[in-house]
Amino acid sequence: MSNSELPKGWSTKALCEVVESFIDYRGKTPKKTLFGVPLITAKVVKNGKILEPNEFIHNNGYKSWMTRGFPRINDVVLTTEAPLGEVALIKDSNVALAQRIITMRCYPDIMDNIFLKYYLQSEQGQYELDSRASGTTVFGIKASVLKNMPVSFPPLAEQKAIVEVLSSLDDKIDLLHKQNQTLEDMAQTLFREWFIEKADEGWGEVRLGDYVKCINGYTYKSSELMESRNALVT
Repeated sequence: MSNSELPKGWSTKALCEVVESFIDYRGKTPKKTLFGVPLITAKVVKNGKILEPNEFIHNNGYKSWMTRGFPRINDVVLTTEAPLGEVALIKDSNVALAQRIITMRCYPDIMDNIFLKYYLQSEQGQYELDSRASGTTVFGIKASVLKNMPVSFPPLAEQKAIVEVLSSLDDKIDLLHKQNQTLEDMAQTLFREWFIEKADEGWGEVRLGDYVKCINGYTYKSSELMESRNALVT
């Protein structure tokens, strides 16, 4: 997006000009364990959230592994390949960072971390990432290329106002998802109660065909088809 196309008051800078800290563990492979400090991998960064990790590193090896920097609450996590462009915020600082992700922390007087997360999730942010991807079978972005990627943003106060609105919408969506899950769990409980736990031992089995009639649709031949003159085209 060129500066002439930006809303009034917005600026464009390279990512490295708004991010003060890049934490990158690519090229290192930790020794994984069955328990310990949760390991944030690209596989658990989905749809703007970090799912519950299923891989860990040992507590005793945490500090020796995290030599490139420790994450903080609301740091931005970006998957850099397989897949490229999934974004989320760190919500628990007691985590380890794996390969295929880069963690970013903005200059607090220039950009709000949460605004950066929403920007990278936006159509424009995804375009900037995808247009700089390289690779044949697996698309990814190099750290040097990522750091020079342009980021467009308004003044800090406007960033925070945008974040407040978008975060509120996300909270409402999360609440609706939880309510839907609760209703689904209740329905499954009632189904088990009515048809399994309280099923009468005297219930018998019948043939479905004795009680319902199945009507098959007609299969047209190609010779029977003709061009429609009143079909709606959108």
